[in-house]
Amino acid sequence: MKRSFKILSVLASVAMSFTLLIGCGKNGASADEYADIWTAPGTVKILKDREADDALRGNALKVSMAKNEYEGAQIILSPKDMKSVKVKKTPTEYYTFEELRGVVADGVSEILGIDRDKLYEQTGKTDSQYEVVQSRVEYKPKEALSKWVEEHGIGGFAYLKDYKRYYPLGHTLSNVLGFVGTDNAGLEGLEAQYDSVLTGKAGRIITARNGWGDEMPTTLEYKKEVDAEDGKSLVLTIDQYIQTYAEKYLEEAVANASATNRGAVIIQDVNTGAILAMATKGDYDPNQPFTVSDPTAAAQIAALAGDEQSRALTLARQKQWQNKPIVDFYEPGSVFKTFTSCMAFEEGISTETDTFTCTGSISVVGYGQRISCHQHGGHGTIDFPHAIYGSCNPYFVDVGLKIGGHNFFKYFTGFGFTQKTGIDMMGEQTPSTMLYHSEEKLSNPLSQSYLATSSFGQTFKVSPIQMITAMSAVANGGKLMQPYVVQKIIAPDGTVVKDVQPTVKRQVVSADTSRRVAAMMAASVNGGGAKNAYVPGFRVAGKTGTSEKIDQKKEGEVGDVVASFSGFAPADNPQIAVAVLVHNTDVYGSLAAGPIMRAMMQEALQQ
Repeated sequence: MKRSFKILSVLASVAMSFTLLIGCGKNGASADEYADIWTAPGTVKILKDREADDALRGNALKVSMAKNEYEGAQIILSPKDMKSVKVKKTPTEYYTFEELRGVVADGVSEILGIDRDKLYEQTGKTDSQYEVVQSRVEYKPKEALSKWVEEHGIGGFAYLKDYKRYYPLGHTLSNVLGFVGTDNAGLEGLEAQYDSVLTGKAGRIITARNGWGDEMPTTLEYKKEVDAEDGKSLVLTIDQYIQTYAEKYLEEAVANASATNRGAVIIQDVNTGAILAMATKGDYDPNQPFTVSDPTAAAQIAALAGDEQSRALTLARQKQWQNKPIVDFYEPGSVFKTFTSCMAFEEGISTETDTFTCTGSISVVGYGQRISCHQHGGHGTIDFPHAIYGSCNPYFVDVGLKIGGHNFFKYFTGFGFTQKTGIDMMGEQTPSTMLYHSEEKLSNPLSQSYLATSSFGQTFKVSPIQMITAMSAVANGGKLMQPYVVQKIIAPDGTVVKDVQPTVKRQVVSADTSRRVAAMMAASVNGGGAKNAYVPGFRVAGKTGTSEKIDQKKEGEVGDVVASFSGFAPADNPQIAVAVLVHNTDVYGSLAAGPIMRAMMQEALQQ
């Protein structure tokens, strides 16, 4: 009988160096049969001259990310056929079918080491022609069973090639790809999200039966075999080079910052919305997804016992499987000043030359304490670019109050912070789980605290995928793009069933506003608070953020700190946007996230 199995490969893309190809093949066909999208190694990530790409197609490179490997056999039993074959008990007498069921249950269970009673029950399903006795049986027990069945003259047993899912690059992209179960069904990530697309349809036999339940004669053509249908393939937008570097530097950042709740990074094509890299560290090996990868956590779990150990193990597995860029929320901190700047410029409330005198703190109506600046003693009198440069909270409180609750909420919604992005991946949270302030709260004249603190990125939360999508809008002239990770869906015959095209969801701000804010952010990277993201030879626009998880801290305690950086490059012709987050650290965003931003930008821009 034909079966459908999944295949996943990373193939090179002409436009973006590499893409992932997830495919399906009958009978576990090799990934090579589907490797037909190529490019040469060394293709630049941000193509300065896309016409030159044609000349690079010579020495092609293929990397397999995941595939199905042959592993022994799957043992199939047809109880109906087993019943139809007479088996001699002695030279002159035959087993009754009930006796034969016992013989088969005893013999096969001993050879394969499986449950005897379950097998006995299977042998009694005489209407069935397809019962899976055991999958992934190694060569020696399979041969022993085959010999035993032949010696006893027992009918109804068949042996199919069996496959297991294998991920040659281990941890790479694990939180995006996910993994499959023992039955090759997707359990997490893209494997689960697109399981029905990838798996195809199993083959089957259709028979007709008479009123007594007996099968009608095949000579009358009452039996029909339906072949298995191959599943379709997915071509992803992920750039393997960029993904590899992102994971490398993120892992270093998490370790250097002593982060206790991992880190996340997303890299996006600002002009299309395509996700070029998405990483979480620590992650896991999809070849052993139920093994806790964090050695410290594993040791702590091993020291427990009983239900306590089981609960801890379940939580640890769920944590490492979590695709942090999609499911987590965090307070953006000073990174959000980018969007407050866009609001002010778009509404004509502020210009680059507007000044404000920072004394080190500012008071607002209805708030019992003054809002402090990180610069003790204040920045003095500064204009807008220097407010970004110095990340001055009082300056942005003043700007936010001028914007007003209505306009602030309008742009907050416009940038996509009140809704899911709709990225084609599982796990993105619904608006009901998001934490943000309503227009009514922001507009309350008796309490300006919500608007004041929101203006510099505190007291609300966003997800990394929301942040990167909004930052790309700042970079690309104000267009909010639909983010996506699946580029194409391809039928087994190579036909493109679906080819995702870039989609503009809405124009949030003008191209002029985008240009002006980008210029201020670039100045901040070149020598201001974001200088740790500086890349020699390139103008990078970005903003650091350091925020405290105030909704989780207890009275009088310091909450967990999120260090972040978000930006794009080249500043004068943006191609890629990057969002970096390091959770639960005592290091500022400029120190924890800035260097990784620089390293990843350098690799992406100079490859």
